[in-house]
Amino acid sequence: MLSDLITARRAAGATAALAALLATACFNVEGPDAPLDEFAFPQGLAVHPDGQFLYVVSTNFDGRYRDRVGGTLHVVDADNLALRPDDSARIASFSGTPVLMPTRDGDRLLLPARGDRSLHVLQVSDSGGAVHCRGQNDTRECRVPNLPANPTAVLPLPSADDGQQLVAVASMSGRVSFVRLLDGRVESAEVASVRVSDGTNILALHPVLDTLYAGGRFDWGLYGLEWVTGDDGVAEVIVTTRRIPIGVDTTGRGVRIAELRDIAFSSDGRRAYLSASSPSGVFVLDTSIDPDTGLPRDRYIERLDVDGRPGDLVVLRENDQDFLYVSASERDEIVVLHAGSGRIVDRIPTGRRPWGLAADTVRHGRLYVSLFEDNAIDVIDIDPGSPTWRTVVDTIR
Repeated sequence: MLSDLITARRAAGATAALAALLATACFNVEGPDAPLDEFAFPQGLAVHPDGQFLYVVSTNFDGRYRDRVGGTLHVVDADNLALRPDDSARIASFSGTPVLMPTRDGDRLLLPARGDRSLHVLQVSDSGGAVHCRGQNDTRECRVPNLPANPTAVLPLPSADDGQQLVAVASMSGRVSFVRLLDGRVESAEVASVRVSDGTNILALHPVLDTLYAGGRFDWGLYGLEWVTGDDGVAEVIVTTRRIPIGVDTTGRGVRIAELRDIAFSSDGRRAYLSASSPSGVFVLDTSIDPDTGLPRDRYIERLDVDGRPGDLVVLRENDQDFLYVSASERDEIVVLHAGSGRIVDRIPTGRRPWGLAADTVRHGRLYVSLFEDNAIDVIDIDPGSPTWRTVVDTIR
């Protein structure tokens, strides 16, 4: 069994933004089913590995649909930019960014859901063009229930046993849960959780090591988690190794509100970039391997000024250099930075309230951007050889 070994220092309370969000969520209200053929406050995005399909989470932000099936996981055909309502699924409201997980029984799509404190584990067709629960659009039978309050992020972890999967789930309540599945089946789920920090909402795995990073909105720091492998080759114990300070405490009162939103790594894994909406910017960490310890150095380097309250970010390799693409929701644009110099090199105007990002560098050379207030997805050309490079070339509605 997984062991709950950690109690980390409890960080300071909440922010007005979080209070407003929770006030909007009318949990357990009866209402109509969420539509499968249109977006409703889209946020999280993911792209199938071959680039043919895009997955979009509609959040039911205004609470008009039934909470347990008030959100939607839309499947979009990326070849013709058309929604596939018959191949999409209703999910709980306020679900987070989807993540694909391979199993020996086919791919699964994982979703953390605040609307009912669950982890959705959905079946993906062999082509990637359909997502269902036991062949149905209703996903209530494909959920791991009773997670800590407000699960917001999910990440599959490496396992030596291809029949067992270990999945990390971050919750705003301050815990990271570890869900063990057998062949992606929710019936087999075992759940344990560890204490990290209030507002935990981002997870990432170091590209070279098995270090798991967890960060959040109410603690000016990032946490490194390691796990111990059991005799069966499956990770079974998670331990906290360190807290990584980011920036400085500008309040002088021990209150650290960084509003961390996303994390991505450089192409060589030697740098981590963390977007934050307060203060607005991107933090840079040295994550190169220390030869003396065998662990990442995890040293804070600098903060890059990016206005507009950054949200999601992705690192793209262009002309043998790394570039950061960062959504700036208050400026309705994507900000592009040269990773080496930290300079802003481009600004791409978008529709209203850009947030989620997902890149297809395999099939179409596109960056997809969810437009929270426009109920749409902008499509940006990211092919450096194209005449429309770094411009919006289409919008999915």
